[in-house]
Amino acid sequence: MKNLLALLFASMILSLGVGCKSSKTSASSKTQTSFFGTYWRVETLEGKKVEIESGRPELYLTFSESDKSFRGNSGCNSLFGNFEQTNNKLLFSDIGMTKKACIGDKYESILLDALAKTSSFEIKGNQLFLKQDKEVLAILQAK
Repeated sequence: MKNLLALLFASMILSLGVGCKSSKTSASSKTQTSFFGTYWRVETLEGKKVEIESGRPELYLTFSESDKSFRGNSGCNSLFGNFEQTNNKLLFSDIGMTKKACIGDKYESILLDALAKTSSFEIKGNQLFLKQDKEVLAILQAK
């Protein structure tokens, strides 16, 4: 009788342990944010944190898979254009923008330069890295 109770108790403990183990989420199962359709807020340019002044729009980009176009804001003007993306290769083309005169704008020319230089990208979790070869030109955060 004692053996039967011990065996029953052991099988209950094992079944609880298996149930708990199967509900855990491993670090390797984290999902990666999609390149397309995501609002990507510009966090750093040239290795420096982007600081948005009061009353200014934040810098961001969005990418459309259907027509290979992008839209965004430079912190002053609206941006738009096209891109070519294959695997981790990324090239921007036909970049245009509105023509507002923004006094004291710090980031527009730096962002445009980064887009012109971009040759590849990498997504790690919810961050998008725009790169020229191995150099990181900009880091964007999914919002």
